[in-house]
Amino acid sequence: MENESESIREEKETELAKGHDLIKDSIADTMDIYGVTRSVGRIYATLYLNGGPMTLDELRDELGMSKGSISLGVRKLMDDKIIHRVYKKGHRKDLYQAEHDFFSVLRFFLYAPLATGSECKCAWRSPGTAALSGIDR
Repeated sequence: MENESESIREEKETELAKGHDLIKDSIADTMDIYGVTRSVGRIYATLYLNGGPMTLDELRDELGMSKGSISLGVRKLMDDKIIHRVYKKGHRKDLYQAEHDFFSVLRFFLYAPLATGSECKCAWRSPGTAALSGIDR
């Protein structure tokens, strides 16, 4: 009976991991549409799905990327204010956590290209959308 329960648990954990990978890829693909590299999108997705803060080393281990790439990606996401550095008593390393307010993240992707004058790869955005740049954010 115990072996059967353990087998079912392992099967469910495998299914959950596959689901997380699919979600991470989807988030990375979506962020790529808005001009953010897939690797940075995977960093955000990993932090978002983790449920708690992670260190650069934990991100590196999870994603298999170099610490330098992780560091640059984290800095970009922090500059864009879609992840935050958090502090936890007893931890000496910096911890990072994803912004979980979906509308804050969406607002960044919709309005940041307008505010900076950069190009967005969004096929649906028409030239008339530039009028939105005066909207209070």
